Amino acid sequence: MARGKTLDTKVSDVMSSPLFTSSPDASVKEAARKMFKNRIRRLPVLKEHKLVGIIVVSDFARHLGRKTLTEGILEAIWRQPLGKLTENNTIN
Repeated sequence: MARGKTLDTKVSDVMSSPLFTSSPDASVKEAARKMFKNRIRRLPVLKEHKLVGIIVVSDFARHLGRKTLTEGILEAIWRQPLGKLTENNTIN
């Protein structure tokens, strides 16, 4: 949960703008660079404008020392999305 927020907080109140995204065929290095440069901890992965996965900072740690981290594409390390939210949903 967002720090200092209650469960009835709207998603729009904790969203980042603009929304930074990546594609499944982007390199892991490219995604890491984008996350570092924009100081974000989560990066949605979109294919044809649909959410297909998400990269979280800890995903890089889980793959340390593996070839997928240095030479792979995002599809090799992403997590499946949990569901669909709109900006009017609450974070509970």
